[in-house]
Amino acid sequence: METIPTPGSYMLRDHAGQPCIKANLGAEYVVIENKTNWYFSLDPSRVVLSGECSKDEALLSLMLPDNSARLEFTFRKDEDHFYVTKLAARLFPLPVCKGCPNKTYSGFLSNQTLFKAANDRSFKCTSESLLSVSSELRIKLVHLQMQAFGVPDGEFREGSRRAENLT
Repeated sequence: METIPTPGSYMLRDHAGQPCIKANLGAEYVVIENKTNWYFSLDPSRVVLSGECSKDEALLSLMLPDNSARLEFTFRKDEDHFYVTKLAARLFPLPVCKGCPNKTYSGFLSNQTLFKAANDRSFKCTSESLLSVSSELRIKLVHLQMQAFGVPDGEFREGSRRAENLT
């Protein structure tokens, strides 16, 4: 049954301990199996945060401790903006239905310009974003706000807003 995913707040720091990426979001995996949708929310209380930051590229990885789910955002920075260039997702649930296979669902979007905002500003989306990463897997993001390559005082700066759906 579909529910609204619980939003979590994630902060990745660089090697000097400074905030590099801040992201607030709720994430739900939508598995399409036997023409039926199955829903799995990423529980923020169980997420293990990892990643790395460099001058113009960064990786934010959200993973469950048992490696049953992973969601990765690859950020890139140019002279004026930052954006997500790759979104990768992996889900290894118990079989989604009786007689359904026990398998891993995964996919990615690459060479993208997602969630673009001016440098030193945040991207914020008030509606849900539904992104198809493979024929069997979609990622629904809600209450999305993110800022990369510098988050002064660990606080979001006002910036780009988007209210329409991204499907």
